[in-house]
Amino acid sequence: MASAEALASFQSVPNTASLDAVYSEAGARERLLKRFATVLIYSLAAIPAFGALSSPRFFASDLATRLSDPSSSRVVHMLATVTAKLPLVVTAILVLVCILLPAVRVRGLWLGVGCLMAGPVASMFLSDHPGVKVGRLEFVGLVFAATRVANVDVRWMAGRIYAALRLYLYGSLVAVIVAPGWAVQRPYDAGFIPLLHSRLHGLAPHANVLGALLCVMLLLLPLVARPTRAFRAEVLLLIGLLIWTQSKTSLLAAAFGACCFLAWRAAATGAPRRLFAFYVGSGLALLGIASGAASVSGRLVSAVLHPSAVDRAALTGRPAIWAATVAVWQSNKTFGYGLSLWDVKMRLAELSRIGFPSPSAHSQFYQSLGESGLVGLIGLLAYLVIVTRISLRLFEPTHGVLFGLIGADVLRCFTEVPLRTAAYDPFFFVHYAAILLIVSSASGLPMKIRVPAAQIR
Repeated sequence: MASAEALASFQSVPNTASLDAVYSEAGARERLLKRFATVLIYSLAAIPAFGALSSPRFFASDLATRLSDPSSSRVVHMLATVTAKLPLVVTAILVLVCILLPAVRVRGLWLGVGCLMAGPVASMFLSDHPGVKVGRLEFVGLVFAATRVANVDVRWMAGRIYAALRLYLYGSLVAVIVAPGWAVQRPYDAGFIPLLHSRLHGLAPHANVLGALLCVMLLLLPLVARPTRAFRAEVLLLIGLLIWTQSKTSLLAAAFGACCFLAWRAAATGAPRRLFAFYVGSGLALLGIASGAASVSGRLVSAVLHPSAVDRAALTGRPAIWAATVAVWQSNKTFGYGLSLWDVKMRLAELSRIGFPSPSAHSQFYQSLGESGLVGLIGLLAYLVIVTRISLRLFEPTHGVLFGLIGADVLRCFTEVPLRTAAYDPFFFVHYAAILLIVSSASGLPMKIRVPAAQIR
């Protein structure tokens, strides 16, 4: 019986011509996926640049006046329209095209997406200021597209994301040379680097956004690095511009990503436990140095949990913004204020108390709480737990890069709003890059070739 089964298995081996045809078909499919992925990545990566060109610099013009009278030139209006509409158009086209493509199944991903979207969807109908905003649903369509077009090698995906973000590396450098008054904020006295009294905003709406985009490039280096002098020079330029943004959160996230890579390398090379412990300890020490002091981190966590108990002069005015967010949330604790939180009307209402028109709650936790109430906050926390577990499961194939990206998003949640579900948000691509890496690393490429039954006879 066993010999008969063995003979049957040998007889079912496909001939060379059949295998060549299958491999050719698989190669054509992979090239098609790469074209779709390239369109997706480059179109979404360009959105922060459109946002920077379509809005005034707060340090170069009277933004409060602009908010109360948002008239602008035709070019600026056109760029603002592109910023708002391009993601929706790209999402719609990709969803229609990708319906027929096979999906990569990532355990837990859609559960996490559902948790993150539960708050915004409920807020559209049950909050104090209800209203359907189609743009806030783009995340679902783009995750759907990612599960179809990101079925490619993870190194290729990382390289394509890195190449797209070169727009901000070299674009910011050109902006400094051509329009220094627009690209660089001078003077800047709230920085943490001695003798550096300027801050680079570059080709991004804000220095914090530029810092986040450059941080993604830095975190991707273990997957895209090349042993050439030109690439080393590019990395030095990248580090220099990242430091010039004076974005503390991005620098801390970059340090965290470096620790993740060191931990992967220690584990991959079969290092003893003592060496692994040394890397982990060094990483924790590096994080402590990057954050300034342990007391700063303690005050930050305390500020997120208890905004009224924090000195309003600390953290560049964020506690005052958090207090204002909590105040409007208290009228509907379950479903929140609504997706119009910190819109133009609210910015102008809080301008006299805060001192500047804040575009957001400057904390993802407070933003979700204010927009969608406890439903949104619980959904956000569940999403972070789920994607963190996924990144740990995919730690080895991504060389720790994915875990570093997710960790960077979590760190950024304390002081920024990186997990908005609308693709026109400048932080969106920072978050979406992690989604693309999740799918591509989970696809298990090189692609598994499935030989049709008709070709094995």
